[in-house]
Amino acid sequence: MIDRPNSILAQAGSGDILAGIIAGITSQGYETNDAVMESVRIFLSIAEKLSAGGLRSYVPEEFIHMIAVE
Repeated sequence: MIDRPNSILAQAGSGDILAGIIAGITSQGYETNDAVMESVRIFLSIAEKLSAGGLRSYVPEEFIHMIAVE
């Protein structure tokens, strides 16, 4: 999954969302490398779901609400 780029992630604010996911997972006690890899997995999984739903962009709140599902 990590080697399949998704254009929906080329949107302003995407890096902020990813940084927040990384911080949240790190704060739960994960090692840094593990937190980053898990965060990227979650991030890409949500992006694929949004893209599959026909979205070409998103409102950050839509993305954030999907984090709990992952």
